[in-house]
Amino acid sequence: MVDIGQPAAPVVEPPAEPGTPAGPQSFINEDGTLAEGWRDKYVPEDLRREKIYDAIKDLPTAFKTLGHQAKLVGRKGILLPTEASGQSEWDTFHEALGRPKTAEEYMMEVPEEHTDYFDEELIKEAKGMFHGLGFNQRQVDTLWEFEKKRAATTDKALDDFEAQEKSEAETALRNKWGTAYDENLHLVNRMISENAVEGEERDYLLAEYGNDSKLAGFLGNIAKKFVEHKIITDIETPSSDLESRKKELLNSKAYLDANHPDHKSVATQVRQIFEQIAKMQTTG
Repeated sequence: MVDIGQPAAPVVEPPAEPGTPAGPQSFINEDGTLAEGWRDKYVPEDLRREKIYDAIKDLPTAFKTLGHQAKLVGRKGILLPTEASGQSEWDTFHEALGRPKTAEEYMMEVPEEHTDYFDEELIKEAKGMFHGLGFNQRQVDTLWEFEKKRAATTDKALDDFEAQEKSEAETALRNKWGTAYDENLHLVNRMISENAVEGEERDYLLAEYGNDSKLAGFLGNIAKKFVEHKIITDIETPSSDLESRKKELLNSKAYLDANHPDHKSVATQVRQIFEQIAKMQTTG
């Protein structure tokens, strides 16, 4: 009679000591199958409903599916997300096309000549918008070059406008002042230089009156009254040829017509020229 013996007693693991923390829960069984709840643990929430995960029951199947997907991407290009795709899928798609991880990584250098034109907060906002749309650096470069070109065009248009405005103001003043233009302009410059606060205020007035015929005309009228009342007496005509200037003024309409609005001013200039000539002859 063969003695088959007693059945082996089951191995009993000793109980864990009190206070010993339990190890992390594993969702992979010893045979490689996936335990219940693995999808909630490892798959992003917006992808959990994808049917592809229904077919994955174990690790071999997961790796096989991953290999097939890699072959499809390599053969057909990057798969486009759909309207049902979640944010993580869109992020993967955009980054595969070259979008940086964060909006701050976009390079958008501001030209030194346009530092006053571009606002840092607006640039920051634009970067965020580009990132949300999934733009890569090359696309941003194209848009940025267009924006810089637009800024340069705007600057040139403003410069052209200011030049035209100044030219029109000068024409209006020449028509108004006639032969007294140079003297009146000289007086306006003196009015501003000697009476405006030195610095930004004076620089502004000197720059602006040349673009504003009404402002220049107003200052010119005040200056003429200063000359007529001898508040300003040391006027030196800009002309290097006093005799030529004297003849020009004597034959001008403003001097010949006593009712001309510039008659007094021109007559004063004529008198001053005579005085300068007489002084030169005396001292000479």
